[in-house]
Amino acid sequence: MTYAHVELVGRVATTPVRATVGARRVTNLRVAIDRPIQTTRPGHTPPLFLSVCIWDHTLDHQLPSLTKGQTVKVTGRLDTRTSSHTGLTYTHVVTDHIELMPPEIHRQAA
Repeated sequence: MTYAHVELVGRVATTPVRATVGARRVTNLRVAIDRPIQTTRPGHTPPLFLSVCIWDHTLDHQLPSLTKGQTVKVTGRLDTRTSSHTGLTYTHVVTDHIELMPPEIHRQAA
């Protein structure tokens, strides 16, 4: 099976929301990634915000205390889901691996 593999470095932009789906635990959050492209306003490039799903096997080993503002490196795959309420399709990253990074790593990547 082929899927879109992604690797990104960014800041945790929302407080992680932990939930249980059946017997599995999941944490959902958003990661803010700096973009190297300029917008119409010189000096201002808004970050790209991506939704990230972290399932229990990744949570247990790597992120006991993930908080808003931390710099993280996320590797995983793109996935989509369709809202039963609105019919809209959303894209998110399902993690294979996530790790905390020193803040200076994020500044170097920007």
